[in-house]
This record gives sequence, C-alpha cells and structure tokens, in this order.
Amino acid sequence: MKLFGKPAARILVTLSVSAAALFPGAPARAASTPATAVFAAPEAPAEVTRRLDVLPAALDVQSPEPLLQDVAHADRREVLKHVMDRFSGMGYVPYVWAGGKIGSYDSCMQCRACVDAKPHLKVERRMKACSACQQCGVDCSHFANKVLTDAGLPYPYVDTRGMTRTSAKELRRRFNLVDMGADAKKALPGDLLLFKHHVVMVLDAKGDGSGDILHVSRSTKRKGTGGIEVVRGQAFGKFRGRLLKILRHGVLHDGDSSPADKQRRLPLPDEVSRHQLVV
Repeated sequence: MKLFGKPAARILVTLSVSAAALFPGAPARAASTPATAVFAAPEAPAEVTRRLDVLPAALDVQSPEPLLQDVAHADRREVLKHVMDRFSGMGYVPYVWAGGKIGSYDSCMQCRACVDAKPHLKVERRMKACSACQQCGVDCSHFANKVLTDAGLPYPYVDTRGMTRTSAKELRRRFNLVDMGADAKKALPGDLLLFKHHVVMVLDAKGDGSGDILHVSRSTKRKGTGGIEVVRGQAFGKFRGRLLKILRHGVLHDGDSSPADKQRRLPLPDEVSRHQLVV
C-alpha cells in the first residue's frame, strides 16, 4: 500500500480536538421559528476571510480523501450542517451573476457599494461594471457547489439550466447528484431544491415539506443587491414557483441506503474530545 507516495502498512492519525476547535465561531443551532427572511449583519473581517475547508483544516493532513472515506454517513451530514451554518452568517456576500468567489469582507462591501450606486445595472453586468465583484460575489448555483465542496462533498459545477435539462441517469453519472423526485416531504438537510432558474439548499427540514432554506437571492428585503440569506419556515414546494427536483449528493444518498455505514458512525463534532482514525 502506498500513501502520499510512500509505502505504508498502516498509518495512525490521532485527532485531539473539541467542537470549538473544529468549528471556531460556529453559532449554536437555534430552533426553527416562523419568519420570512433573515439577512445577517456583517461580521469581522478576520473571521470571515478564512477558507471553510472544514475537514482538511481540522484534520491537518495533505489530502482529506483517506479520512473522508472513513467518516460515517451521519458525520458527513453533520459536517455539512455546520458548514451551512457558517455560510448562513455571511449575509454581506452579494449576489453576482456567474460569480463564484467569496473574498474578503472589504471586497464584498465594495462590490455591494458599487452595485447599490448603480440601481439600474442588470445583474448580468455586475461583474464587468464593478471590479470588486470579481473578488466577492456568487450566484445560486456556484454557491450550492461551494457549500458542498467545502463540506468535503464536491461535484463538478453545473448551472440551474444543466440541472433542469440533464436526465437523472446523467446527473448521477456526470455530477454525482441523485434526482430524488419532487416530493417536498422527502427533502433532507443538505439537499438541493431546484426551481426554474434557481437552486437553494435545505438548511433544516421538518418532514412535512417545509423548513429552512439557505440560498443566494438576486434581491433581499434589506438590500436590492441581494446575497446570501436564510428563509425560515418555508414550504419547499412553493418557494420560487413549482419545485422541479430534489437533488442529493451521491455520497449522502448512498449513506442513507447503507446500514453498514450507519453502524460505523463516529462521534459527532460536539461529542469529540479525542478520537483515533486508522487509514
């Protein structure tokens, strides 16, 4: 067996962390309350400019691949929830059509200021008209891709048109996304909800077809510029027209249907004090 280019029979990785170390600054999960939209206030630049590559940063290894293969299904979804919680506090990040970059706090605010100063500017021209928007700004499909990738669940980027037009078979083969149909009651945290020209993420699901949504909107109630926002107590099937598809990352889908994976469950982040992973 070779690991990182060198022969090794067995490598023991010792992890000594706490919940605070794994996810510094992560807010406590609050109970879901009926509301429309929450636009988070700006946070300090020192905290927000960090990359959110949670697993690689926390485990401090050259490649997360071997460790990700040994992380149980329940932990993958829990890590994803933590990553989504982190992004939900970044309401200052503006909507930029075709944008896929979250830069520094200052660049995000500069992009916002530029767009606010040009109220008649079409969203498709924001990146070209405002240089700061090239450093900070995302659209809905790039945002969904970044959240899953930062949670250790990458997939090749595909826009909403591609999600809509691609068959279930090709979505799984090419993008590792599983078409779960359009029954809103089947949606789970971390799923993508696809509407016409828009995709959002399920932050929390009540099991009755409603819950909390995390997405990037073209506009919000607070700012016409739009950006990252959380919509709470939302009926999934009636958010932006008709729900077209529920897409679930293949790793999460396979874990849902794998009893053996559930039995291998590791302690969740809040339970970890000292744990050993054998690769």
